[in-house]
Formats: sequence, C-alpha cells, structure tokens
Amino acid sequence: KTGERSRSRGVAAAALEAVAPCFGDDAARPLRRLAVKVVGRCGCALLRPRVAAWCYARGRRSLTVSSTSADEAPAALEEAPADEAEDDRLDAGDEAAPGLLEEVVERLLEGARDAETATRWTAAKAIGRVAARLRPAL
Repeated sequence: KTGERSRSRGVAAAALEAVAPCFGDDAARPLRRLAVKVVGRCGCALLRPRVAAWCYARGRRSLTVSSTSADEAPAALEEAPADEAEDDRLDAGDEAAPGLLEEVVERLLEGARDAETATRWTAAKAIGRVAARLRPAL
C-alpha cells in the first residue's frame, strides 16, 4: 500500500503472474478478492497518479476583495491559468507497458463478473482507480 511507485513497478509483472491462478473457479472466495486487490494495486503502480488541475490552485481569491464593489472584484478574483501543455508533456514520458496494463484491466473485469459481491465491489473500485489514472487519449 505504501511504498515507492518505481519499486512496485518492477515487481508488477511478477505479481500479476503470481496471482493468475487465483482467478479460477476453484479458488477460494477471499483469495479471489485479495487477488483482485493486488491486481488493482499493480495497475495503479504502472500508471502515474493524476491530480486535477483545479484541485490545489488557490488563485488570488480573498474575502476582503470579494466583499468590495462589483466593478473591482472581477479583476482580483481571476485565477491563475492552468498549463495543459505541461500536463500532456508529463504524461508522454511515463508510459506503462501496454501488455501489462491490458492484463490488469482484463483481470479486473473478470473480477467484476465474480459471483461474490465483495469481489465485484473491490474490482469496481480498482477499475475506477486505474481509469482515473489513464490519460484522456486512452
């Protein structure tokens, strides 16, 4: 759960291979759920975290300025423009192995088709986390 992403990227392929037998019908239910969790964490380790541009941009807002007259407020309430080109540049240099990512998504979808409700919920949560980290082009 906690650790450097670069270290967990190196063992992602081995971890996916190790949990592959846990997805069969003869595997125990709790084991399948834990295997789905491991696959989801491997998928998150392969992709860089994405933070929304608006999340931490405070801008130049102030209560004293917003309480002033309406003609002065628009100039003071402008926010700093987001640099979308920088975000694309950062994503271009950090590509995950397409084969591993495809296997992660396949395993998570398989977990979403499981008979156990807890396994399906775990798979849905992992799919959401992996999908949030994908580039918009994908």
